Amino acid sequence: MVSNVTVRFVSGYGLAAAVPTLLKQAMLLLIGHWYANRESVVMTGRGQIVAEMPQASTWIFDDYREVTI
Repeated sequence: MVSNVTVRFVSGYGLAAAVPTLLKQAMLLLIGHWYANRESVVMTGRGQIVAEMPQASTWIFDDYREVTI
């Protein structure tokens, strides 16, 4: 027996002007972090530490994240 499944995925704001300013600022924070920390792992005297997203951008993105199933 074959069952059909339809998945509808909607993403984004459409036009760049529709993106909230706060999200644009969070993106700039994250891009600046990636530019300054180009490696995925930062070497320290004690070993390796995985580079994380800056906390400020994480907090901003969390406010706009919407997941429905």
